[in-house]
Parts: sequence; structure tokens; C-alpha cells
Amino acid sequence: MIWPGWRVCALLLSILFLFSCVEDKDYGKANQLRPAEDSNRPSNVNTDANVAEDSAIKLSEFVEIPFEPAQDSVWREDELPNGAGKKLTVVFRFSKEDGEKLREQLSGQGTPFEAKVDPESWFPPELAARSSTTGDETLKGRGYNAASLAKKPYKTGTLVHIDETDYFVLTLQTR
Repeated sequence: MIWPGWRVCALLLSILFLFSCVEDKDYGKANQLRPAEDSNRPSNVNTDANVAEDSAIKLSEFVEIPFEPAQDSVWREDELPNGAGKKLTVVFRFSKEDGEKLREQLSGQGTPFEAKVDPESWFPPELAARSSTTGDETLKGRGYNAASLAKKPYKTGTLVHIDETDYFVLTLQTR
């Protein structure tokens, strides 16, 4: 025995199938939801802005590291504005003992001073989180003259031990 409403059901399924096969066209309205791009305007986006290196071998070409870091160091070399040279920024994490030895060694080359470091987007997450607790979005610490750590072409710089951490931020410049 055939179900008496089969014809109605078949008709409804055919109509549903027919409408589901309609082509999805834009008709230009979806593009009106976002602003038009000005292709003549130069892009200021630096695709390398968040890129840091971690090659200890390549870093050793620029820096005399007296102690082995407790974990891989991250670093980045940037051009200074107006062709004023280069800047090297390195984030180290040393063991407590090696950190103390390094601070003692550098204290013999000049008086330590209060210092602040602006965190970079490529810094380890712990440092980025720490900067938000200081109230002014900087990393505070003790600074040391780090010229003795620099290798050519770098000449001057500072090493900042970030307060209450095992992190050190080294900044060297060619001028």
C-alpha cells in the first residue's frame, strides 16, 4: 500500500531541491560593507615586525656572551632611522647564579643605574605580561654598561636586568 501523501511530499522535496540549486551571486553589495582600498597609498605594514631570531651561533658573531643562557635567547637586528647605524636587541634568560656573576662583572665597569625597556612584540610572553603590571607599559630594571659584551660592528650598549626576573635585555648600537 502506498502512502496517500507521497505526491505532496515529492512535490515539496522537488521545490526545495530546485531552490537550493540557485547560484549565489554577490551583485556588488557585499563589497560595499568594507571601505575601498587606496591602491596608490604605500603600505606601512612591516611584515617582519614580529620576527626575532634565536640562532646562538649567529648571535655569537655580535655579542661576547660570558655565560650560557638558561634557555634560547631571542634577538633582532634593526636599522636605525636616517641611516644612523644598526641596533641589536637581545633577550637573555640566565640562571640565578650566572645572572649574579654577570651583574658583578659588569658592575666593575661602571655604576649600575635605574633603567626602563620598552617591550617589543617579539619579546617572550612573560616579559610582555610583566610590562603591563608596571603601570607605564615598560620593563623596569638595573642597567649596566655593556660595551664589553659588544663585538664589531657594535660599539656601545646597555644590559638591563629586569626586576624580579631572570631576564636581561641587551641593546647594542654601532654608533
